[in-house]
Amino acid sequence: MATKCDIGLVMAGAVSAGAYTAGVLDFFVQALDEWQLARDQQDPSAPPQQINLKVITGASAGGMSAAILAGVLAGRPYQPIGNVDPGTQVSDNVLFQSWVNDIDIEPLLGLSDLQTPQPLMSLLDSSVLDQIADKALTPEQTTARKPWVDDNLELLLTLGNLRGIPYNIPFAEDNSGEPTQDRPGHGMRQHRDYLHFSFAAASSAVTHTLDWQGQHANWGLLRQGALATGAFPLGLKPRDIPQSGEFYDHRSYQTEGPGKLDNGDCLCVIEPEIQPAWGGTSPADYQFVSVDGGVFDNEPYELARARLNANKPEVLSADQTTRFMLAIDPFPDTKNFASEEYKKPDSLLAVLLNLINAMKNQGRFKPAELATAARHISASRRIIAPSRDGTKPDQSPIASGLLGGFSGFLERSFRFHDFMLGRANAQQFLRDHFTLPPENQLISQWTDAQRLAHSNNAGQCPVIPLFGSAMDEVIVPAWPKMQQQRIDKLQKLVKKRINKMLPELFKIVVPGNSGFRKLAVWVSRLTQTGDWTKRGFKIVIQQLQDNDLISK
Repeated sequence: MATKCDIGLVMAGAVSAGAYTAGVLDFFVQALDEWQLARDQQDPSAPPQQINLKVITGASAGGMSAAILAGVLAGRPYQPIGNVDPGTQVSDNVLFQSWVNDIDIEPLLGLSDLQTPQPLMSLLDSSVLDQIADKALTPEQTTARKPWVDDNLELLLTLGNLRGIPYNIPFAEDNSGEPTQDRPGHGMRQHRDYLHFSFAAASSAVTHTLDWQGQHANWGLLRQGALATGAFPLGLKPRDIPQSGEFYDHRSYQTEGPGKLDNGDCLCVIEPEIQPAWGGTSPADYQFVSVDGGVFDNEPYELARARLNANKPEVLSADQTTRFMLAIDPFPDTKNFASEEYKKPDSLLAVLLNLINAMKNQGRFKPAELATAARHISASRRIIAPSRDGTKPDQSPIASGLLGGFSGFLERSFRFHDFMLGRANAQQFLRDHFTLPPENQLISQWTDAQRLAHSNNAGQCPVIPLFGSAMDEVIVPAWPKMQQQRIDKLQKLVKKRINKMLPELFKIVVPGNSGFRKLAVWVSRLTQTGDWTKRGFKIVIQQLQDNDLISK
């Protein structure tokens, strides 16, 4: 019987660099489909181990990609992208259509959200995101689901829960009683949240059920969750999440607990269930507004690792592990601290910006993951990050890496480049880096012919060997450039949106129908027409020029 190889995918937040993540996923699906086809055709060079995609976690753009991928895995018609640009209307590749063709700054600068009497909820028009979600995540007739996916595949999308989940640290009033949540103590709120889906046939107290036929009502919740995890704070519209308090009653948190080794007592990692302090029974209707899941958890490693290992110890050595956590991270942030130039905040605004950044980074700090990784470099943890030949030391390999990750929205050619770079990096990763020694049980069952066909010069063998079209070298397009005419057009759209948006902004700042508010709107419009937009675009143009992304 073929040895099973469990895989968990972790997709980090990426803003417009979701195009890169989508390209990685596109090649991943292609490679596994081609290998499965070779096996079905009894190709003697096809190794026997069985890939089992067990869990997918994602934050922000990574969470949106995870949700789109779920439909592909369920059997949505899908064809990978070749080396030729397929154009602006691609009906059989929802990842490409969503991340390269449909998402763009022009509709984000539209006015659809300002045509209704609803209060202003975001600086950009999020209507296009609803349209993309409708096309990408609306259930449709599916073919057979992918055979290399676990029957009970789990899908987790991180959320920034603005309401918060209440918890209490109880303190003793005397020497009796159990430490229950309703005892007097210190109250806290957990805002680092997630939606948990599962394709398991049996219902679960902590997961929302999805079906492989794409007909369950929870596919609608997945659509809403995808929009919520990608709701960049202030920039994009936050989303309402309908939820029951019962989903939190059995949620576990990783902590230290008592354990024992042969050489004596120790502290071991446990995951106890912690009951929220609901002040009674858990509410049947616990609704909350969610912003971007990357605010508090931009790389949900621990969510994937806990479910991938299923309460088993993580196997670290390359000759023994059969479980792998693959991270796709367009912005891995591997800067050398020693070469970092510290700029001390020297004004009130600078302190505020530093504070916001510090709170974000602290919310994303993962001591449990840090402690686990510090014990040993684990062969079960691998990462796919952007790499491009000819990139300067201080230049991002992806065109979407500027302006806080928003630059990809400016130009389709940026997104197409990054999608294809994702495909190329995924091919190189599977061929050259995602390998194991021959003594690993996944490889030890290979025939001599299979080793000869796939092993590298060091005798290492790929976990996912390449077959068919996946062997064709992926060509990365030339470094893209934006035309000045495009900049001029976007500048006009920005002015138009600001002019339309200013009255709505001042309704929030200056409530009531006052003459002062009208005067403030008039002065602001006059100022922004001559200054705000120009200043902003000077920064944009300078960054594009510094990275050779604009035609001279």
